[in-house]
Amino acid sequence: MLLAISLLAMAILAFIRLGFYYDLAKVFLKSESGIMTLKSGALLILGDMCEKAMFANNVFFEEVFELIAYAVLLRASTLLAYKPIHTRQASL
Repeated sequence: MLLAISLLAMAILAFIRLGFYYDLAKVFLKSESGIMTLKSGALLILGDMCEKAMFANNVFFEEVFELIAYAVLLRASTLLAYKPIHTRQASL
């Protein structure tokens, strides 16, 4: 019950500041970390496609794509730790 109340409160507060989070998402997706995160997602999807396909060594290629995707995601998160993303609204 407490978890549901907390999630509801967070959803309400996020909905109140929806414009801020929309601007923050646009800035993030244009940043180097955001682009790397999107590339990581694309590699994970490619790995999932290799898992479902039937060709020689499909499991090997799935694991390789996933490994590279997680490495790229780790790199994106370390870049984000060093260079935080800010919007104009956050600096005001």
